[in-house]
Amino acid sequence: MQGRASRRAGFALVLALAAPLVRAAEPARAIDAHLRRLHESGAFSGAIVVSEKGRVVYEGAFGLADRERAVPFTPATPVDGGSLAKTFTAAAVLTLAAEGRLGLDEPAKRYLPDLPYDLTVRQLITHSNGLPDYDWFEPLLGADEIRTNTRWLELLRDRRPTLAMTPGQAFSYSNVGYDLAALVVERVTGASFEAFLRWRYFVPLGMADSFVRPARLSAFEGVRTRGYRRIAGQVEPFDAFDLEGFHGGGNVYASARDLARWNEAWIRKPPLPAPMVEAGLAPVRLGEGESGLTLLNLYRSPDGTRFWYHGHHQGFHDTIWRDLARERSIVFVSNSTIGSDLQSGLVPDVVALLDGGVLAPAPRWTYLDEKELARVAGRWRVDGVGDVEIMPREGGLQVRHVTGVRYALFRALDLAAFYAPGLEVWLGFERDARGDVRLVWRTLEGSARGTRSASRSR
Repeated sequence: MQGRASRRAGFALVLALAAPLVRAAEPARAIDAHLRRLHESGAFSGAIVVSEKGRVVYEGAFGLADRERAVPFTPATPVDGGSLAKTFTAAAVLTLAAEGRLGLDEPAKRYLPDLPYDLTVRQLITHSNGLPDYDWFEPLLGADEIRTNTRWLELLRDRRPTLAMTPGQAFSYSNVGYDLAALVVERVTGASFEAFLRWRYFVPLGMADSFVRPARLSAFEGVRTRGYRRIAGQVEPFDAFDLEGFHGGGNVYASARDLARWNEAWIRKPPLPAPMVEAGLAPVRLGEGESGLTLLNLYRSPDGTRFWYHGHHQGFHDTIWRDLARERSIVFVSNSTIGSDLQSGLVPDVVALLDGGVLAPAPRWTYLDEKELARVAGRWRVDGVGDVEIMPREGGLQVRHVTGVRYALFRALDLAAFYAPGLEVWLGFERDARGDVRLVWRTLEGSARGTRSASRSR
């Protein structure tokens, strides 16, 4: 911490002597002050890197990567990247497709002969395959058994569970589809998934703090970053699971600095040929409508200039965001189980501070019990979005977007809000002074309010 403070002091002195750079220091100071307030309140522990036009505007780290060993967070601290691994897996698949080594619309069986379903490679990485998620496999595994991509394939072959939908027609967030896509990469290249990532991305981009985690937590080299959460004012472990030898949908570790290099590469010199980059950033068509995710597994702004994605696993939450038009990159990693307000609000806050603006207030989401939730089903008109429909599903709720695609809603860890993977919306409700409920629709593009729509439900 002392070393970082002295570097910041030296940086400030240089800026004072160089008048043209003084304005650039103001956003950095504002971002630093904001992150310090969050950290001091117990809301944030982690690291952030902000760059513009290829130059780092701000880099900072806060809190501890390992509380038991008092190991401080730094921008070079590797963390569990959660689903950010999918951005590497999608890029790997598209790299091989660009080289003619696989076809996106070829049967996945060509590379995975034991797969008992008629799925294409494209369906594996567009969450349109209907494969079961990890919970389905757990009862079939030994308590001390290492979970692997190959084991998923074996159990699918032997048990043949019914797919959740007709492939290609709807959206259902699929970790296992991405694990099988990583297995396709291994079968096509004859190399391990980690070796492929290292050879094609990590080494060329200088990502020295990135790796695929070992299956056993005890096999980590050095000190491992741990996840935490705060319960009733006390911090307790909320960590990654042991025995996870699978990868593709998750389990790629990287530092904020490395993720910034990965994110920045797509702004300045993408690691794919231009036609494939264009295809990878375009909306994906499903039978129901247009998916909220691109082929590179990224969320996309309406004008197609901003792209982002998140990784979330236990206490870890990480985000990469880039603005191609303004050549901006924002990356943060955290291990403190940040709430929905920061998951959805930290990037917009940093953008506002970069632009010299003020921070928008966080939504005041109201917890609704199951009875109240039953009453919010129906059509809502959301400002700037259009009519969306909240509908019941088995075990909870789902939302039908204006594109026609349905997405499952899951309660966030703070319980007041819901998150829709694949649509990238945090959805909750505010109660006004009269007790009436309004819908709050929040993405990294900002917040909008919704009111009951007079139009009929479909």
